[in-house]
Order: sequence, then C-alpha cells, then structure tokens
Amino acid sequence: MTIVTAEHRVANPAAEQVAWGVIWMAFAVFCVTVGLLAVGVYYFLYNSVVPMPSILQVSRGTLGVMTTDLLELVVRDDRALLPGEVVSVPPDTQGVLVIGDDSDQATPYLIAVTLRGESEIRFVNALRPRFDWGVEAYRITLTGMSGDFDIWVSPQAKREVQVELIASGGDLVILDRAGDYTVSVRGDQLQVVSYEGAALLVADDRSAAEIPAGSRGILTMSTNLISSLPGYVDLLGGLTFNPDTLISGSSETPTEVLASPLTWICFNPADTQEPRGTYGVETIDGRLAVHLIRGQSATTHGETRCTQRFGPGSLGVDISGYNHLSLRLTFRIVSQSLAVCGVAGSECPLMLNMQFIPAIYETEAQQSRDTDVFGSIFDPLRPSPARNWRKGFYVMPRGELDSPQRCDTCFQEHSLVRANEWYTFDSGNLLTPFAPEDRPRYLLNFSFYASGHQFDVYVSEMMLLVGNVESISAP
Repeated sequence: MTIVTAEHRVANPAAEQVAWGVIWMAFAVFCVTVGLLAVGVYYFLYNSVVPMPSILQVSRGTLGVMTTDLLELVVRDDRALLPGEVVSVPPDTQGVLVIGDDSDQATPYLIAVTLRGESEIRFVNALRPRFDWGVEAYRITLTGMSGDFDIWVSPQAKREVQVELIASGGDLVILDRAGDYTVSVRGDQLQVVSYEGAALLVADDRSAAEIPAGSRGILTMSTNLISSLPGYVDLLGGLTFNPDTLISGSSETPTEVLASPLTWICFNPADTQEPRGTYGVETIDGRLAVHLIRGQSATTHGETRCTQRFGPGSLGVDISGYNHLSLRLTFRIVSQSLAVCGVAGSECPLMLNMQFIPAIYETEAQQSRDTDVFGSIFDPLRPSPARNWRKGFYVMPRGELDSPQRCDTCFQEHSLVRANEWYTFDSGNLLTPFAPEDRPRYLLNFSFYASGHQFDVYVSEMMLLVGNVESISAP
C-alpha cells in the first residue's frame, strides 16, 4: 500500500510585499484621481472663466483695427473686438471699448475705455466667472498702450473688477475699484489721474505707489521713479448728477438758491417757444445722466439749459492762482432736427458756455463785487464786462443750407460726433490760447444746454478742473 503525502509550499515574502505594494499604489492612484477630480470640479465650478462681450464703438471718425492675422481693417461702426487685436485711433477721432457681463442684465456695461486721438492699444482679454457663484473677479487686460485713455469702472458691478493697462516696457496701471480715471503714455512718462476711486501705478521693477482719488501719479519709465502729485480741483463739485442737485429755476428763484454751491439751476430761457423742452436725471448704460429732450415735431426755437454759479457773490471764483483750467465731460447725442447747429451756428443739440471775467477787467470787477452787473444765468448774453467761452457738438452734418461751423462768439468750431454713441470731450488747458490780459480771472458760471428745434441728449460725467501742472522730467 502506497501512502501519498501533500507538500505545503511556504509563501514567498517578496511576492507578498509586491502584492501589497501594488494594492497601496492602486489605492494611492485612486485617491489622487479622486482628489484631482474634486479639485477639477471645484475649479470648474468656482474658478473657471469665460470671455465677456467686448464691443468697440466709434464715437467720431474712423478707427483702425489690426487682427491676429495681420489684416488692417477700417472700422466705422460698432464691432466686436477679439483677443489679440490692436486698435489704433488717428488724430481727431475717438472710440470707446465697452465691456459688459452678458449674464447680468441689470448692469449692461462694466467698463468703458475711451480711446482718444493718436492712441493705440492691444486687447488681450476680458474674463468673468463661468457661473454666478464663481469666486473670480472680472479681469480685463490691455497691453501696448500709447496715447490717452479715459477709463470708467461701473459702481454697480456685482463682484470685484481688476483692470490692467500695460505699457510696452512692462510698466502698468491697475484699477481695482469703481471710479473714473485718465491714463496717458507720452514719451518716457506713464501718468494716471484718479478723479474717483484709486489706482495702483507699478514700475517694471515691481515698485509701486497707490494713487488715491483726487491725485495724480507720474512714472518716469526709464528710471522707475514714481511721483505722486496733487490732483485737480473740480469746480463743479462731482462726477455724477443727482436729482437732489438739479433745481427748476426761473427769474423768481431766490438769489440764495441761485448762488448755492454745487447746485444746477435748470430752466427754459424766456425766448423759448412751445413746446418747451424737459430735463431729468436718468440711468443709461449704467451711467447717471441728465436727459435733455424736446420733441413733439417742434419747428421753432427751443432751449433747455442747466447752469451752476460759482462763488458766494456775483464776482464768482478767482482762478488766478492756477495755471491749468480744463473741461471734461461725457455725453451722448441721440438725435437732432437741425443740420449742424442752425443757420447762425448757435443751435447745437449740446452747447457748453463758461462765463468769465478776464484779467483786464479786474479793477471794474472789484468795484462791482456786490452787484450783478456781470450778467445773470437767465440772460448770459446781456452787455457786461463778462465774456463767454462756448463750444458746440452736433450729429447731423451740413444739409442744403450752408450752416456755419461756429457761432459768432465761439472761440473754435463745433464738433461733429457720431449719433447715439458716448463721446468724451477733453478741452485741454483752456488758459493756453489767451493773451495774459485776456485770460479768465474770475469764473462766474458754467452752463450746458440743448438748443434747436428737436433734440435728444444725455449729459453724464462732467468736470471743470483747475490746478497747477508741472512737468516731471527724468533726473
């Protein structure tokens, strides 16, 4: 009888370690995969971004756009701007890049970048979170800037906004809060003016300085020197209009009301015929604006005027201590019925009037300080030592009649702008053209008004700025 005995093998310790190693590695891969998937889902839900609509609007003249395929386009109407495209603005033209969040119907425009004449900039991107619950800010990046730009950041944005404007050498301006700014790149200097809000000026060596509201910052790019300077004084008292600061006026309005600071007296002059124009404060494209309108198929002269008076008395405010006086405003002319500005050049759908006393009449002004011999806001053209600086804007070109391009008392020709588009006017230094004896010494009042038969105009941000401007040069 044969007996068979089973042989028991002893497990190989090395094989067992390999098996456990494979199990742990598989578990680690599983954990990493799950972790990466969780991170990816979180990033997709909370950190991923998508482009925002970015529209280039033509406010005046024609603009140039170079595409990423190096095609040079001439742009006369609104056009979507794509990442990588370069916008160039010839002299005496203007465009506006408007960027909005198409998921937020309550705030149509978040950013408006006004590109003034002789400027150029490359649009890199404009991004927003993919979902409303995303944690990222609105991010707008523009590079290669040269020239002058006005940037408006809406106060109604529902999340943080960060705008980066980068010069060719890497120096940049960061805007991360609502406000109104001017950024300029001229020669070796990068300048930012903060009218409202605050900006960060950053040199290419990463040194930086904050430019608060009411101040200017100048970066000398060759030396990375940043100079912080006083800003301008706004004689009109604010950037936006408010229903509480617009008062319906007439010749019976008390003098103390007419002379109250930072108050606009709005009225129709006595020679205005029926139907009379109206005014009111409205919100359009996220901006507070005064709406001046006259319709009803009117075929007679009409005018609606808003005036702010300076100083406690009739003498106004003394600006002899400043070397800079400029006017800056943003407006939108929807329509007008008269070609150019009428047969006399005095009926523009938007006209500006600054009444002042020149230095040559200083003695007469001092003697008449407590009287009103220098004119009334209700009759700014009556004979007096006061003078008027006027400027008009229109959207309807010359028709069959040979309408003049300026009024008899205007210093310069009126400007043609594109209908129903925002336009920003910057006068430059208004003191420069005057001889010393003719320079404004006292400013009495400032008016904006719509004149003609039918007109429809929105007037938004407006500033009358005085200051002392000194140039900053490299050491």
